[in-house]
Amino acid sequence: MQLGDTIRRHREEMNISIEQLALNSRLSIHTLKRIENNELIPDRDMLFKLSTALDIPISEYRANPGMK
Repeated sequence: MQLGDTIRRHREEMNISIEQLALNSRLSIHTLKRIENNELIPDRDMLFKLSTALDIPISEYRANPGMK
C-alpha cells in the first residue's frame, strides 16, 4: 500500500470528506487529490498537517516507503 492509499483509508475511516480534510489540514483539495492518487509524495510539513488533521501519529506515515 502506498502512502496516498494510507491517507485516503484514514480519511474514509473517519468519514471526512476531502473538502473537510483540506480545511482542517490547510492543504488544497488539488494537493490532497494528488497525494491520495499517489501522484505527489508529501513533504514533512504536509505530513505533519495531515497527521494533525486526521489525529494519526506521524510515525504511521513515516514507516511508509513512499515518504520523502
